[in-house]
Parts: sequence; C-alpha cells; structure tokens
Amino acid sequence: MRKKLFLTRWPLTCVLAAACLILAPGAWATCTSPAGQAGQVVYNTTQKVLQLCDDTNWNNLGLPNQGGNNGPCSNPSGKEGGIIYNTSYNVLQYCNGDNWVNMGTSNTGATGSCTSPAGSRGKVIYNNTNGKLQYCNGTNWVNAANWGPLRLTTFTTPGTTTWTAPGGVTSVEVLVVAGGGGGGGSVSAQGGSGGGGGGGVVSSTAYTVVPGNTYTVTVGAGGTGRSAGSGSHGTKGGNSVFGTLTAIGGGYGGSGDHWGAGGSGGSGGSGGGGGFYDQTAAGAGTAGQGYAGGTGGSPYGGSGGGAGGAGTYAGAGGPGILSSITGTPTYYSGGGASGGTSSAGGVGGGGSSGTTSQPGSNGTANTGGGGGGCYAAGASSGGGGSGIVIIKY
Repeated sequence: MRKKLFLTRWPLTCVLAAACLILAPGAWATCTSPAGQAGQVVYNTTQKVLQLCDDTNWNNLGLPNQGGNNGPCSNPSGKEGGIIYNTSYNVLQYCNGDNWVNMGTSNTGATGSCTSPAGSRGKVIYNNTNGKLQYCNGTNWVNAANWGPLRLTTFTTPGTTTWTAPGGVTSVEVLVVAGGGGGGGSVSAQGGSGGGGGGGVVSSTAYTVVPGNTYTVTVGAGGTGRSAGSGSHGTKGGNSVFGTLTAIGGGYGGSGDHWGAGGSGGSGGSGGGGGFYDQTAAGAGTAGQGYAGGTGGSPYGGSGGGAGGAGTYAGAGGPGILSSITGTPTYYSGGGASGGTSSAGGVGGGGSSGTTSQPGSNGTANTGGGGGGCYAAGASSGGGGSGIVIIKY
C-alpha cells in the first residue's frame, strides 16, 4: 500500500513539515501501481520507504524494508511517512516508522539560499530535466538519495553460486524454493504410482546482510521421474539455499505394483505420495516448509504434498503456497498428482497424472512443483520442477 503525500505544480507551493515541493511545468509522464505523475511523492507503507515518480518508475528515496514498528519517530516527533527538513544538519528526512531517514548528506552550518532556480533553505523541488527530487541545503540544490526502483535478483539455474550484498543494504527479503520430487514408476498392468512432493519453501521478510559480504546461493534441481516399465520410485528434489536458509527438496513418489507391495513415498520439503497397494505409506513433509503426501491405495497411488497442503489418495497434488515477492502473486511448490486418475497437479507447478497411455507430466521449472505419477507399465512418470531463489531489496 502507498500513501500519496503531496502534488503541486509551479508556480503554486505547498508546505509539508517545513518542506515545499515545486513541480516545474511541461509534459507530465506517469507511473503505475499506483498511478502517479512525474514528480509525485508517495510513502510505500509495505516497503517502509518514500518513493518518487521519475516519469516511468517509482524510485526509492531510501533503503526499503528498514522500518517496521508503524509508530512515530522521535526527536522530533513525527508520523510514519512524514517529511521534514532538518535545519540543524540541512538535510531532507522522512520517517520510516522507526527512525528519521536522511535523503542526502548533512551540510552543518549553512544558512544561505540557492540559485538557478532561486530557493530558500529547506525548499524542495522536482527537477523534470534530470528526474530528481531536489532540496536546498543552504548552499546548493541537492539531489535526494535515489536508490532506483525496487530491486530483484532471481536465481533460476540449478547449481551453486554467490550473491554479494550491495553497499548500504543491510536487510533483504528472500524466497527460497527447493526442487520438487519426481513421480514414481510402475511395473504392473494396473498399478498407479505416487506423485512427487513439492519442494520445501523458506522465506524471510528481513534477512540481515552485511554490505560487501558474499552469501551462498543454491538452486535445487528437480528430482527425476521414471521411464515406462520401471518399478522404482522417483528421486528426491535438490535443496535450495540462501545464506543460512535451506529449503529441503521434495520427496519422491512411490512405485506402483499390482502384484506386490507398492513403494512408499519419500520424505522431503513436502512428502511424496505412496504407490499403489493398500495403505502404502506416504512421505512426510518438513515442518514449516511443506506437507505430507497422500497414502497409496487400490488401484491408485497417493498424490504428492505441497507447501500449502497435504496430498490425497487418488487425486490432485497438494496445493502450493502463494508469494508476492516479485510484485506478481505466484504459487510455488504444488504436489504432483497420483498416477492413473487424470488429476491435475497441485497449484504451484505440480505435474498432472499419467494414464495407461499418457505419461505423468513434469513439475513446472522454477516453481518446485512435484512430478506427476504414472499408471501401468506403459507410461513414464514426471520429473520435479527446479527450485528458485529470489532476493528483494
């Protein structure tokens, strides 16, 4: 949510906590989400940061995600989102709910005015030539700190790398999704296998980092499904990691066997479904990351669990979990459907069910969805979807 603070056009002026905003005349471009004109300032109550429309984007005028108490600032007292001009240090500041945040460097002792255009100390203008918010610090017009639009760093390729915290960044929001488990195979004429479990999901809205330090990033690969006629279970998905956060790979789907005991589902971030046979055990999920798979039965297996709910016997995969870290609400880590039921995978990239003639489908890449189970020896099961790591600051 963003609160619009003020908008005036030259030659009118406004006074807001000792600061005036002057917007020069001319062509006015716009920003979206929310709608705003060039030079307009809003306070983003979700990210706890003041933002400026610069013709195209809402640019952060400070580091996001640093405030959090939703309370007033002190020395002086001020509401969250309030703006002041600090005459002691000659710097423009806003309240992020915890502290007054500087939008420039101090210029202690200056008492003069500015020229081109003329302006008294503490006056604020929008320079539509360079797209900057500026204030007079008693000597010069100073560009308010501009951190640019909200930044996202996304890792999608399975494997391990590193990320270095930029200067000034001390806290980030992180989403870590592991690879989904592969669906189980089947060796019988009528045995349904279990769906793979969704990858575990771990997140933090305020993960502490140190500027300049590097952090390990691992994207887990999806587990493999099984080819037609294989009596083996699928394989577990790979773990995903950011720093000290580890999401556990999804459990494998159990195998289906019409003539003997079906294979149990594997444990993981979310558990894999058990294969065909009465009460074949499902895999367990990891607390805080996902749910158990569904128990196998006759004649079908169980579906894989998802990050948002457990799997079932003979049905769709367990649901995934919703995240809005990218700005677009997206589901991750749905479970794979049980083999033979023509069921859909769990929302969040889970693979759909295979039949006697159709293979189970793969989990969607970079969602951590589990692979779909298969039915009978003539069709293969689906592999799990790869994981993803997203960093926002």
